[in-house]
Amino acid sequence: MLVLAAAVLSLFGSCILISPGKSLWHDELYSWYLLADPSLSSMWTAFHDKLNVTPPLYFVLGWLWAQLVGASELSLRLFSALGIAAALILVWATLRKVYGFWPTCIGTLTVFLTSEIVLSQNVEARMYGLFLALCAAAVYQYASLDARGTFSFRDLAGLAVIHAAIVNTHLFGLFYSGAILAAFVVADVLRGRFRKGIYFAVVGGWMSFLFYLPAFLVQSDVARPRGWLPSPRLSDFFELVGLVSPAFANVAFVAALVLCLVLIHTVRGRWQEVSGEQDAPVAGKRSLLVMALALIIPTAATWLLSRTVKPIFWDRYLLPSIIGYCIAIAHLASHFLSAYSHGVRDLLSPGTSRTDGRQIFAGAVLSAFVLVLLANPLWYAAQHDGRAFAGRFDLRFGYEDLPVVVEFPGGFLERWHYSTDRERYYFILDEAAAMKQESGLFGLQAHKHMDAFRRNCPQLRDNVVQSDDFLARFDRFIVIDYTDYDAACPTRVVGLQYARDWQDIHCPQWVETRLLANSDYAVTHLGNTPDWQAMLLVERKAPQGTTGSVLR
Repeated sequence: MLVLAAAVLSLFGSCILISPGKSLWHDELYSWYLLADPSLSSMWTAFHDKLNVTPPLYFVLGWLWAQLVGASELSLRLFSALGIAAALILVWATLRKVYGFWPTCIGTLTVFLTSEIVLSQNVEARMYGLFLALCAAAVYQYASLDARGTFSFRDLAGLAVIHAAIVNTHLFGLFYSGAILAAFVVADVLRGRFRKGIYFAVVGGWMSFLFYLPAFLVQSDVARPRGWLPSPRLSDFFELVGLVSPAFANVAFVAALVLCLVLIHTVRGRWQEVSGEQDAPVAGKRSLLVMALALIIPTAATWLLSRTVKPIFWDRYLLPSIIGYCIAIAHLASHFLSAYSHGVRDLLSPGTSRTDGRQIFAGAVLSAFVLVLLANPLWYAAQHDGRAFAGRFDLRFGYEDLPVVVEFPGGFLERWHYSTDRERYYFILDEAAAMKQESGLFGLQAHKHMDAFRRNCPQLRDNVVQSDDFLARFDRFIVIDYTDYDAACPTRVVGLQYARDWQDIHCPQWVETRLLANSDYAVTHLGNTPDWQAMLLVERKAPQGTTGSVLR
């Protein structure tokens, strides 16, 4: 209980330390505008538009959370941290049914407290904490029902509710709920049984997705004819699942763990064998390994779909796969620590027959490793540079009296959210420019998202405007664009590194189409800001035969 409490406090502490220096960014603001809406009915109307391609459960629960504790950056991020912490506890409880204290502790904490995806989503106002918690609850149900063999109507109702919640939290919920169902079937075959009631209960939970289907058909239009993700390379798959990056579990911590386990095993082997607590039934471990494999398979399946049908392979979408890694690491540790599976109190208590130098050495090494794990989220927070608030360089070039067009939706929304002079910022809707292949994978999607904001957020309506309306109103203005503002995105982009670096993914074409190609306008590049944004002064040329300039 002390270790669990310390792990939860470490995650919450990391969230609390990072949040004040981290502005809400593009994706988080998409959540904030819905969750901060004081009216449930208007939030529900906006949800059915093209703001998020996401099922409704997170927004319903998040809206209720915001009504209780407020819709500040910290409160919405703590809602995610609460989901991550709940998932950690559930995974711990699942592993503890089969493995001893040390394998459970190591398997859970090595992943939850070092994974880059977990630590980043722990401080993001998005649905991934809830998604992970629900999948962890489903795995806990699986382990319980597998051990008991029998089930009741109450068990079936619980299964249907949890799996309904999973598929109504994230679109990948169908993949992971299906993976858990497959694990049920395979584990039952290995045990020589067939429990159709359990299988039908899971499928019954999927039927609730039909209520979301009308909204999904509207929302999914944002990804037509192209979504924002590029096709992944084979290296992207290995980077995510091959422990060569800190995505699912930090490779440095995994390497350190292996060294510790080998050292403990070597020291034990030099002496007489000691007896540990009785090992769990082999069938229980086998069933958990089936689940581990089932949870990791969606990473391969989505990679194949992304290569053959439509790109959908992205690390945070696959967050529940980390539960499979927890199981695999716990199983590995159990082989090395079969003689040291009991808890810290038993292992270090003097006067017990099984306490000797080997146990004290093993306890010291493992305790030191766990303490480092517990401190890692706080260290992650201390090393976090924070996200610089958008707009801090906007006045560096002067022209404070002019309106400012921001070419990227995240930059516009951040300025609108934080700026004390928000009314001077505009986002331009130009479907013809966004439709161009040169605008990149995200160009058209950005247009559709911002058009939905204009329809559903009255406070933004006057500043998210059509191109012709803006140009008819203003003759002099500033445009904030990417430094290569006159560049075009390639028509084919392969490799997720481009998406992570946001390179060749979004190349807005409004400046090129409406200004640079129009002899009526003079565009002057004032310079680039330190955060790699170009500041452009746009002026409509005075008609021949007139003097002076056309003013705002």
